[in-house]
Amino acid sequence: MRILICDDSLEDAEVLSSMLSSYLCGQPEELIIYTSGEDLLEGEKDHEFTLLFLDIYLKEMDGIRVARELRRRGKKGAVILTSCNSAFGPQSYEVGAAWYLTKPFSYEDLARVLDRGFGCLQEEEPYLKLLKNGAELSIPADSIDYIETEGRQVAVHMGPETIKVYDSLERLYKLLGEEKFIRPHRSYILHMDFIDCMKEGQFCLRNGERVSINRRNRKKIREI
Repeated sequence: MRILICDDSLEDAEVLSSMLSSYLCGQPEELIIYTSGEDLLEGEKDHEFTLLFLDIYLKEMDGIRVARELRRRGKKGAVILTSCNSAFGPQSYEVGAAWYLTKPFSYEDLARVLDRGFGCLQEEEPYLKLLKNGAELSIPADSIDYIETEGRQVAVHMGPETIKVYDSLERLYKLLGEEKFIRPHRSYILHMDFIDCMKEGQFCLRNGERVSINRRNRKKIREI
């Protein structure tokens, strides 16, 4: 397992390194800290990584540009972008980022992300590919909490981030599959891990929202 951290704040990088050691119950086989995007691109020219924590606000070359270059070179390791500003969330999906963490984040925040098992420490993660304004977005399926229709668009909710695209809910459900997702209503797709409970013909979601279950399919959905 090869884990990289790229952050021009050495203090932030060392704090993250300590959190990772706690989560993994010891140091990974290899953990390398870079303090600039240029050093990262040079140092990883002939290597592959399992997981990269990449700060967006780097001097000279920002994290988004670094991630694009890594993908251009064919690097397939999981990338988690970090930033003190959540405004870059949508751009993170353009470079196939596995997640987006807003600073300052706690150990619990980090563990919650890694617990999702999106592939950086386990098997390869399936991605949902969407088209937005002519650009293809690759979104890790396990980062999706739920999807709902909004007029002619669908809104893909991922924690604090929401991406809206023109697409069909039916098509997305076929792509995501039934192993982790469920469609209780014609206007919703839910990640099963985001469901808190089932009560009175409704699913209660972890964010407090409720989604009605289609009466016709209620028996089948209850079995699932």
